Parts: sequence; C-alpha cells; structure tokens
Amino acid sequence: DQKVIWKYEEKIKKLPDNVMRAKWLPQQSLLAHPNVLVFISHAGLLSTQEAIYHGTPVQALPIFADQPRNGEMLNNAGIGLNLLWEDLTVDLLVNSLYEIIHNNKYQDSVNRISATMKDQPEHPLDRAVFWTEYVIRHKGA
Repeated sequence: DQKVIWKYEEKIKKLPDNVMRAKWLPQQSLLAHPNVLVFISHAGLLSTQEAIYHGTPVQALPIFADQPRNGEMLNNAGIGLNLLWEDLTVDLLVNSLYEIIHNNKYQDSVNRISATMKDQPEHPLDRAVFWTEYVIRHKGA
C-alpha cells in the first residue's frame, strides 16, 4: 500500500484515501525524504536534477521541449523509466512503477550518480559566497 502526494492545481471531488493533492509542494524536501520511492515527473531539467541529487528514481512522463530527451536520459542511465503519453495505459504505468520500486537497480544507479554529483571540491554555498564577493570586489565584474 503506497501513499501518493500529488501536485495538482485543480480540486478533485473524490480521491482515494492514499492520495493527497496540493496546489504547491516543497519538492526538494519531498525528494530528500527517505520514504519516497519514486518521483513521477514531466522530466523537466530542474526536476530531473533535483531527483538525481536526492537519490530518487524517476518515472518520466514527458510532455514537450527538453522533457522527452531528459526522460530518455533517465531511462538510459538506469535511474528511471520513460513513458510516452500516446502509449500510456493504466497497466503500463502500474507495471513501470512496480519495476522501479521493486528492482533495486534503479535505486542503486541513482545513488551512484547522486554521489558523483555531490562530490565537489568545495561546498556550493562557499562557491556562491566567493562569486558574490568577487562581483562586489570587482564592482559588478
């Protein structure tokens, strides 16, 4: 029995008891939570990067622009699966989610890539402070 947290603007009269809908959600906090098993996403670049950073496998449902390419990248890297809207069925989505949740290869792959993403010579906040001070020192550089 899984719980679903769904960011969706419009109200829905009746949802299953295991589904919580909200207009806005703290995506980074949710992705960082250890109980999150999979992130269903349109596969936009920022959402994709956030999921990888936090080590959360992705079920991609791309819509347009860079999203189909990002979904394929997730699929090829073994950190998620990519489904096309024109092929989508309930069974296909359920089977895809089951595969991501129960096959450890997706979690293992995203953990490995997350670790490489986080392995940096300096903390990102230190870098931001340096560049802010740099701009101040050089009067707008």
